[in-house]
Amino acid sequence: DFMLTGRPSVSFAYDLAHYAGTERGLFYDLEHVFPGPVCRDFAALCTVLERFGDGRLEPPADLDLRRRTFFDHLDDGSAWRVVGRVRALALEGATPMVRC
Repeated sequence: DFMLTGRPSVSFAYDLAHYAGTERGLFYDLEHVFPGPVCRDFAALCTVLERFGDGRLEPPADLDLRRRTFFDHLDDGSAWRVVGRVRALALEGATPMVRC
């Protein structure tokens, strides 16, 4: 969800190769969907954090495409959409699913 803010993000994925190689693996290539640098070791993380501290950490040029991979709406109206949908279901007489 932080991706929606457009603010800088850094991933410290030191175990990426191990995790990607497990049975569950990854749904997406982190390098293609994460909205910032993906650091695989501590030295890379330090370099990126220095760039961030100097104001030189820019979001990827395709940030909007990356956001649209996961979000249909890039605004602040999600709560109102949920309220509207719940009201519509209530007016239709739908019985909400209740889990015990």
